[in-house]
Amino acid sequence: MKRTPDRSAPTPSVAVQVLGAEVLSLFIYVLLGAGVEAGVRVAAARSGIPLGADAYLVIGLAHGFALFTVSILTHNVSGAHVNPAVTVGLASVGRFPWRAVPLQIASQCVGAILGAAAVPVVLGRTGALQGEVGAAVIAPHISLVQGMAIEALGAAVLMLTILATSGDSRAPAGWGAFAAGMSVAPITMVLAPATSALVNPARALGPEVILRILGGHADWTVLVVIDVVGPMLGALAACWVYRAIASPR
Repeated sequence: MKRTPDRSAPTPSVAVQVLGAEVLSLFIYVLLGAGVEAGVRVAAARSGIPLGADAYLVIGLAHGFALFTVSILTHNVSGAHVNPAVTVGLASVGRFPWRAVPLQIASQCVGAILGAAAVPVVLGRTGALQGEVGAAVIAPHISLVQGMAIEALGAAVLMLTILATSGDSRAPAGWGAFAAGMSVAPITMVLAPATSALVNPARALGPEVILRILGGHADWTVLVVIDVVGPMLGALAACWVYRAIASPR
């Protein structure tokens, strides 16, 4: 007896397109976001002026517009998760298949590493090291638990924005990409002085890997606890809070 094909499962060609879209998204997002952040740090170091409100404004807007750009570019192909925490959060409430999560996150991490690898091409090895390839910088007074909570808070705000504008059929159409990007900008401005406010495990991983390859110091404990566990917990909490208060159909 002939088996009926599973129409719900993506074909191999579609799956490749989805994963390729996430690689491209993270490549552009990290190149622009980490590249601007590294460049701002280099300029501050050369001028002898520490990062101030104007620097965090530039960094926040760079990440916001970068997320807006890649969301517009790949939303119709992959859903433009652009963030492993978003992928896991959506899967936890049944909006993304768990079986696709590992490959989705792997593609995001590959794209992030490739994007970070392009930063030294732009700034040169010396400039990339001086700007730490845009990797997360944790303020000296911030503990691991505090940093994790800060990143969780930022990821929760981003996740709530995505759910309310892209994940809810009652939301006005066409605003999801802009809302997600514009939420990242103030999140960065407020939280960056403490933890760099990357709120994205892949965005954090890419620069750390390239920084290590270039000979810089990478703190993997900080990366895992603050930049991976924090955003994951924040996104998961946001998904269940939104589900409880909004009851989207």
